[in-house]
Amino acid sequence: KLAAALGNKSVRIYQTGDGKELKKIESLPVPITALAFRGDGAQIAVAGEDNTIRLINAGDGKTIKELKGHQGKINSLAFSLKDGNLLFSASAAKTAKLWDINQGKAVRDFTGHADSILSLNVSRDGTKLVTGSSDKTARVWNVADGKTLATLTGHAGPVSSVFLSDDGGRVATGSADHSVRFWEAVSGRELQRMSDHKAVVASVAMLPDNKSVCSAGADKSVRVWNPAALRIFAGHQGPILSVAVHPNGAQLFTASADKSIKVFDLSTGNVVRSLGGHTGAVKAM
Repeated sequence: KLAAALGNKSVRIYQTGDGKELKKIESLPVPITALAFRGDGAQIAVAGEDNTIRLINAGDGKTIKELKGHQGKINSLAFSLKDGNLLFSASAAKTAKLWDINQGKAVRDFTGHADSILSLNVSRDGTKLVTGSSDKTARVWNVADGKTLATLTGHAGPVSSVFLSDDGGRVATGSADHSVRFWEAVSGRELQRMSDHKAVVASVAMLPDNKSVCSAGADKSVRVWNPAALRIFAGHQGPILSVAVHPNGAQLFTASADKSIKVFDLSTGNVVRSLGGHTGAVKAM
């Protein structure tokens, strides 16, 4: 399943196999700035400019619980794949938090960035967290104690998107400086950079092979690259705001300001289907 947040205070859930819309959740209190789908598909976490996280039952669309504690707009959310009771959040108040959903409270803070945290991602085993910030750095954290393992420096603009490889050993970062960079997670050593984008890189994701990176942004194109090659996927008519890779590594999902979601076949680069009918920009998946 795929969940997408729209600019009109609504969320839609799709079946990835055929693109069928399964659920429409409307009339949320504020426009959604961040969204995460729990691994078992039972719950969606959404957040907006009111500094509040809402946990929603994916089946009936009803709000189950509200989590409060951030002092700024929440920019990114991610469930732990190892333990669906754990949720990570990042805010404009320079802080990321780890929440215990059952308890309904934050159990750990991650502090150290000098500016707003724009994005986060957690390793598949739940032991590492990576955050990207307006302070032009990314940080890798030890989830167990909240301490910084590495600070990734080199971008000339805000780090708008981050992603940890499935094995937790590599980090991909995308930035307003139009570049994508690839790093060793623990040492913080830069391994490679790509500056082929013509505008802000809004979103990055990694394939299950732990080396291929998908990136997209305001230049309306998707790039899939690894140390050996670069491929460019086209199809959107507006800036691309979010990308996500299917766990099987065969499909790429892109969300755009052109009011559509597109599904690409990663082997051919062709658009498999377009999920339209939205009345506004699709801001998160």
